[in-house]
Amino acid sequence: DFKSTETRSVITSIGAKNKVAKRIIDFMPEHKTYIELFGNTASILLKKERSLKEVYNDINGDVTNFFMVLRDNPIGLYNASSVLPYSQQFYDKLLKSPTPDDPLERAARFFYLNRASFLGNQFPGFRCDGKNRNFANFYINECKRFYSISKRMQGVEITNKDYSKLIKKNIDDPDTLFLADPPYYDGTDYYEHSFKLKDHIELATLLSKIKGKAMVCHCKNYQIHKLYTGLGFRYERIRSKYYSSIISTKSGQKVRPDSPLYLYLNY
Repeated sequence: DFKSTETRSVITSIGAKNKVAKRIIDFMPEHKTYIELFGNTASILLKKERSLKEVYNDINGDVTNFFMVLRDNPIGLYNASSVLPYSQQFYDKLLKSPTPDDPLERAARFFYLNRASFLGNQFPGFRCDGKNRNFANFYINECKRFYSISKRMQGVEITNKDYSKLIKKNIDDPDTLFLADPPYYDGTDYYEHSFKLKDHIELATLLSKIKGKAMVCHCKNYQIHKLYTGLGFRYERIRSKYYSSIISTKSGQKVRPDSPLYLYLNY
């Protein structure tokens, strides 16, 4: 089952863009170099057509190590991940264990905890079987997709740097498209590497100085909207749902609440 060409990410996270990636890509301009400053699950990169040069960056070393191992050794990662038992007991043991030094073991541990946890790694809590869901089978099926993801990641430069270094390095290149999907500024603290308002201001200020193109993703937020529009960015609104939450309507129907995505563009 290593011949699949599907490009949905194999890891998950709050703020991941699997569901809206193609709609985001529709707004991308022509470019030669594509840089994801906050790569996270790589949902957008995996679905877009290849650029002449592509850079995936994230400040989280566990994430970048995972994608490097996945890119360079998908079979080894499959062998290391698929043998891990999907159980509450093993999950609890692995969660308490130290992060391995070996890149392959580290990647397998990260993947297991990501897929066996509710909402990725942010909220430890074992995902047990629910109605019509067998998460043990789901986990194994995700392992089988490593090779197809690896093929798309070939040629992608993977870095573990502060985003500002990448912007400054390419600030004068008119053919570079920067995609910025930072942790949202919405009063929550779901992320290990949270962004405060001052961080968003620094990001926006840097992006306002580039000669290339910039696309910034964020949820609906007055302060962020005022920040980017004040710097001359235009915006587009994409309809989306808040997939980590379910609410009840007046009729008692269970639905996912609306959570519009805003794209701020300097072009």
